[in-house]
Amino acid sequence: METLLDLLQSGRGKGYRLALQAPRAEAHAALIHCITCDPRVDPQMEFRDEYYACLAIETELDLGPLAKHLRDHDDADQSTSIAGLTVGVVNQLARRNYREARQIYCDYIEWGQWWEWSMNEVIDSADEVFGRNIANAILRRFPSDDGFAGNFGLPGSAASLGTLARYSPRFEAISSPPAVKPSITLPDPATLTLVEFLGKADSQNVWKLRGMVRDMVKPSDMEVLVSSISLDRPLAACVALAGLGRLTPVSQFDWLVRLWEASHDEGEYRTAESLAELRRLSRAIMDVILDLPGECTLPHAREWVGSDKAYMSYLGMLVLEYHATIEDLPYLKRTLQAMFVDRKAEWSCWIIKAFYGLLDIGRVPELEEVFRRFRFSIGRKYAACALDATSPEFFRDEFALECLWDSEPDTRELAIQCVSLSSGEALARIRCLAHDPFEDEDVRREAQKCLAAEAQSNSGTV
Repeated sequence: METLLDLLQSGRGKGYRLALQAPRAEAHAALIHCITCDPRVDPQMEFRDEYYACLAIETELDLGPLAKHLRDHDDADQSTSIAGLTVGVVNQLARRNYREARQIYCDYIEWGQWWEWSMNEVIDSADEVFGRNIANAILRRFPSDDGFAGNFGLPGSAASLGTLARYSPRFEAISSPPAVKPSITLPDPATLTLVEFLGKADSQNVWKLRGMVRDMVKPSDMEVLVSSISLDRPLAACVALAGLGRLTPVSQFDWLVRLWEASHDEGEYRTAESLAELRRLSRAIMDVILDLPGECTLPHAREWVGSDKAYMSYLGMLVLEYHATIEDLPYLKRTLQAMFVDRKAEWSCWIIKAFYGLLDIGRVPELEEVFRRFRFSIGRKYAACALDATSPEFFRDEFALECLWDSEPDTRELAIQCVSLSSGEALARIRCLAHDPFEDEDVRREAQKCLAAEAQSNSGTV
């Protein structure tokens, strides 16, 4: 059952639109519940701040309950997320200068544990009066210069110090630009053999060398690259694997799989540093395997997905994500069905990307159910893209319009590209997205492009 609360908790556009139509008391009760009882599966990945803030403005929400929640339930040591979403929503409301949001925000700065949350974003959009009020609130929180600089721990607030320095000299002492990182000296490949070049890899230059080696290698270097790849020299191996991947080493497939398995033997005596390098190497091996042709890897991946070794099952699902064919549809559908009975399985929702290559195969009910039922808005985003790939007309007619109000920016951007512009509601919403200065930049740009194309189309028909 799709209740208003269920829809708002998952961040669906349908919930947003329904809240606008619902009695204000019902909409406000559901909205306050969502803001004060964070419903996100993963607060670090899912967007909700703007979604709830914009809905609060449109429904004229009284902010008193949010201010009270912050006072009563502020996280003493940021060990829970009981106040984090509320702070984020208040921040977004303050940016938009809604009612008393700026007063609540500045008050919270003086005593709240999440006071630095999104500060850079807020200050960047603050006018002179609001900026000065923020600065004064920080100064009241830290009346003494003793330890003043040490209290700015999050990158957001650090980036804002230059702006705050306009309002008080106390900020000037800690607003100096960050120290410039020393430049990385790269080896000259023209003066080195390939083996010597690989030997120059270190923790500072490994990623740049990976880019350089791709332009250096030729088919005759295959043997040298393979012989240079060892778990005992993970940094040099990472660079060599980048070169090897450029050569599409189908003949080395079995060896690469064995290397993948060996890279997951963490050993009893490995240090934290060596484990980190090993994981980096494992990623480099995976990149090469995923770039191999599907006809080489798919038959094996279909066996790996059922492995009791998690890293082999993981690799199998990744290969399916990259190369799945219609033959894999039954397995993919079963995987989605499992997510409906085991909420923990939602964390594997990235497998939905395997449908992206199954173009125009028709409606897949499991994808539709993911879109409707998932709590995890990232999974719904993947489902929207998959629906657009597998049954584009159905997605356009059934889901695209509501996605213009979805909590995830990527989902809104997709909806702009797919929605039927014959709907006056769709055009009105796209105009809103195009002119909202606080909207995600990519969404705003896509909306503006859509409106420009529509205007050109209309002018051509006159």
